[in-house]
Amino acid sequence: MGSTDKDIKVYEWAVQKVTYSVDMWLHYCVFAINTYGDLDTIKRLFGRGLVYVGSDFLSYTMWDKYIEYEYTHQEWSRLAMIYTRILENPNQQLDSYFTG
Repeated sequence: MGSTDKDIKVYEWAVQKVTYSVDMWLHYCVFAINTYGDLDTIKRLFGRGLVYVGSDFLSYTMWDKYIEYEYTHQEWSRLAMIYTRILENPNQQLDSYFTG
């Protein structure tokens, strides 16, 4: 088993144990961005995490990373969807999404 496989198992174990931790999901997503080449896998991971933490008042770090990721890949329709979801689940930094 390679190092990456072990890392994935640890992250999967961690998000099962602390499912509602914004920080844990954020670290897992950053790891995925830096490790995987498959865009769909990373998008699915963000989607999984946001199901659990997307409505958390302090989830802005996760949303910001997701926005940054989609912006980097110029996924404009997905960005529009993300901003809509943020408006449905306001967080501590909601005003920053209006000022750019």
